[in-house]
Amino acid sequence: MIHVVSGHLGSGRWRFKDVEGITVLAHMQPFTPHSEFRIGPDQVLSYEVEEGPNKKQLSKILINFTEDRYCRAIVSPDDFVMLDKMVSAQQAAPQFTRENGKWIVGLGVFLVVCVIFEFVK
Repeated sequence: MIHVVSGHLGSGRWRFKDVEGITVLAHMQPFTPHSEFRIGPDQVLSYEVEEGPNKKQLSKILINFTEDRYCRAIVSPDDFVMLDKMVSAQQAAPQFTRENGKWIVGLGVFLVVCVIFEFVK
């Protein structure tokens, strides 16, 4: 997990995720219809270490994206392997698919049927 402190991604906690064999940066968005924002390897150009590891073994890095975008983040040494995978690959991030949509629609239909039944009764 990386902690973005400034730049075009805003600030927050992002995590590396392996989706369909592609390493992506994912940010959970709990109250939106899409739930997750993903950045694929095709958008990551390079990264530079700005400050070396401190006592907690964390580093401050600058990640360069396409279209002159960047972000500064604090990462652990384990995350450099995932960053290297993203820099060397050029695949696009797979789209997020919502798996829980059917039960929500079913619950909504059930509630509407219950309300209609109460009015008819």
